[in-house]
Amino acid sequence: KNGGEFVVDGGNLVFKVDHKQSFDINLADVAKASLNAPKDEIVLEIVQPENISKKQDSLLEMKFYIPNTEALDEEDPEEPQKKSVDLMHAEITKHLSEEMENDVVIKLEEIRCRTPKATFDITFYSHHFKMVG
Repeated sequence: KNGGEFVVDGGNLVFKVDHKQSFDINLADVAKASLNAPKDEIVLEIVQPENISKKQDSLLEMKFYIPNTEALDEEDPEEPQKKSVDLMHAEITKHLSEEMENDVVIKLEEIRCRTPKATFDITFYSHHFKMVG
């Protein structure tokens, strides 16, 4: 059987088959979660160790197909229904953003840039930075 369900349990993404845990992924090891909406896929990019040699194999990313089932919104039937892949992506990114909050080195707000000409908030993390503007 090649199907099951994902559950975010604490800091882990748990994959269950027939209500039994098949494997789990520690979300602290996930650098980024991307949504490939046309294919109903979630792509998890894995954090790479700094001291890994080129001779070692390393897991870079994992893709998961989430079947195109619609989740019913019981609170507001008028609200547009969201796909399962959207709900799972939101749950994973919510947890990842909470983890990233603790990893902030410095945040610079309203920095004017020449190219592209705009004002940005720049957040530096221990291994990357993010520009929002």
